Amino acid sequence: MEASLELFAIPLEVGDHFRKQRGPRFRKLVVLNLALDFRLWNWQSSSVSASMGLGNQKSKLLVPFEEHFSGRVTIKGTTVMSKIKGRFEKYDLLERANQCPFKQFFLAPPMQASGVLIHQLMLRKVKSRIPGEMQFFIGDSNLRFGVGEFALITALNFGKEPDDVKYKSMTTSMRLRETYLNNEANVRSGELEAAFVNFEEKEDVWNLGLCYLVDGLLMAQESSTKILMDMLSFVENEEDFFNYPWGRRSYERTFHSLNKDMMHQRENYLLKMKKNKKAKEAQYTVYGFSIALQYWAYEAIPKLTGAFCENLGIKFPRMLSWTSNKTPSVKDCIDVFKIKKYDSDQTLYNAARVDEAIRPMMKMLPYYLLSVDRVRDRDDLDLSITTKPRDFDVRRLPPDVVPQTSKSGDCGIFVVKHLECLLADIPLTNVVDAVMQHSRDKLCVDLFYQNIEP
Repeated sequence: MEASLELFAIPLEVGDHFRKQRGPRFRKLVVLNLALDFRLWNWQSSSVSASMGLGNQKSKLLVPFEEHFSGRVTIKGTTVMSKIKGRFEKYDLLERANQCPFKQFFLAPPMQASGVLIHQLMLRKVKSRIPGEMQFFIGDSNLRFGVGEFALITALNFGKEPDDVKYKSMTTSMRLRETYLNNEANVRSGELEAAFVNFEEKEDVWNLGLCYLVDGLLMAQESSTKILMDMLSFVENEEDFFNYPWGRRSYERTFHSLNKDMMHQRENYLLKMKKNKKAKEAQYTVYGFSIALQYWAYEAIPKLTGAFCENLGIKFPRMLSWTSNKTPSVKDCIDVFKIKKYDSDQTLYNAARVDEAIRPMMKMLPYYLLSVDRVRDRDDLDLSITTKPRDFDVRRLPPDVVPQTSKSGDCGIFVVKHLECLLADIPLTNVVDAVMQHSRDKLCVDLFYQNIEP
């Protein structure tokens, strides 16, 4: 997608509202490439691949499946809006907030942030040929996340930076800095939050709250990080403040954070494991408005809808269309992303050898299913375009999901126990070497006496 957004990525009726409220600067709206816009607005259901404009081409994962690792992601900024709403409610400012150009952040339905989902997406990044855009390999397609998707989710201003003369005129007021921040040359995010929480003058609660929303949510960072000082001057003139391209700034911060080198994260994780055997997962933080990637996942991956989120049917901005009070587990994400291979001895053969051995099965199984009653219309056979089913996409689960054996010879028993657990929806955590002899003995007795458990 071309990153050539001018002013606002908003539909005309929203533009009319802003135009009436905010004067001539709001009169010029962005015009997205119509074909591109059509694809983006048709994100849902079976049109996902086409909507992202990437077809069914397959790309090499930056982190191979066999090298995936557990991770705990901290998503910065998730508590900011509750603090702002609480203060604004106290000073009777919520109605004003619900009418301002940032109203989508005040009206957004509850959203349970999911570090697990973000991590699983990060592990599925593929190389993008377009600067400033990320691509993810989901199912059997490459899906993109770029500035256009971010605009559709947030409805923020993506206009040009003001020219030097205008910028200088916007930064003349020093009142907030002098009154609440000791006229410091540099202010940290934590200090801005403290000023917003502790001072009482109503209009300045509003101004500091807007600054805190930008710094703590749209450009979320550590409390020790310096804020954009000029923001404290912009906010004294609301038209200047809301005309500023916060969408562009927020996306830059978000993209830089999400575009992490995940192989480097894996190396840090392995080093941590070597130093501390009890460490079971990598830990890292994402900044900016990174939860936008979670909204994007709900739009792009239909299997998530219903189980973990609900679509409210609002077309724009997309962040108003989703609500969630449940976070998917690692196993849930693995099911969504169609990773199906359980291997209890991954040291025996490398991934390439396994793929070569299983390739004939990937071709044969779909045809076998076609010959079985009541499975001809299954979505996973992909018969919507052609009568020839696509090959199965079989991948090896990472070792932290499938317990590994330290010896050979029990592979058949592992397979039986895996099947029992999967059919009963029981975790595989207890399928380990220590229970293999007991499982072998029990299976022997069951076979001898022809015991068939329900």
